[in-house]
Amino acid sequence: MYPRPLSGLLLITCGLAALVYHGMRWTTTGTTKDLELAGLNNDNHLSIPLPILIGFISFATGTPLLLSGRPKPFRTRPHTK
Repeated sequence: MYPRPLSGLLLITCGLAALVYHGMRWTTTGTTKDLELAGLNNDNHLSIPLPILIGFISFATGTPLLLSGRPKPFRTRPHTK
């Protein structure tokens, strides 16, 4: 496969992933205070947002690259006498 359509496919895949997931989220837990009877847990919700605009831009730039494909050779018409 040629590099131009391959990079277009990669951009489309990343753009769709950014549109579907809206970012990466995870939770970390930890204890804040240990009491004799019960420990208090602290949940930290962390995220890395992926804006929708980045998804649309990468999808829009990847589509023409994927469709461009292999360059076609230039053909001339045969001369008739």
